[in-house]
Amino acid sequence: MARPLEPIRAYVEGEPLEVRLSAYLDGELDEAASRQVELLLATDQEARRLLTQLEETWGMLDLLDRTDADPSLTRTTLEMVALAAEAEAAQERRQRPWRVLAQAAFALAIVAGATLAGFWWSVDSQRRSQEEFFRDLPLLEHLDKYEQIGQWEFLQLLDKSGLFAEEGSSHSGESR
Repeated sequence: MARPLEPIRAYVEGEPLEVRLSAYLDGELDEAASRQVELLLATDQEARRLLTQLEETWGMLDLLDRTDADPSLTRTTLEMVALAAEAEAAQERRQRPWRVLAQAAFALAIVAGATLAGFWWSVDSQRRSQEEFFRDLPLLEHLDKYEQIGQWEFLQLLDKSGLFAEEGSSHSGESR
């Protein structure tokens, strides 16, 4: 079952009731918002009074004579807009070379940064590869003998024994 709408004085935070009632009179509200206003009008005497005042004001405005704007007003307004657009275009033309230069400098900085990052990565990768090679060098020096053995468990036992380790370094406990 749908919950009945509660009357509220402002529909949008900070929006005066007059704004909502004016939109209601102009037919600018959707169906749900119109129902909320109608519910408010049915339950709130102050809202009804305000709606009546707005209707009377709109009625008085309709009684006033309407005058057409002077054609020179339209012409001068369009001239002002054209001058402002021309000034804006001139400003854009003056700033364009600097903008292109700034974009080129930014692109160059990105390329330089990517190049440095790539160089650092390749140097670091090579360093890690060399460290791995030197770590495995004792094993590689006797690889032909190990290949003849053919059992991985035996190689692990040899590694743990330290038989082929250099003096001062121990490979025991490491697994490959």
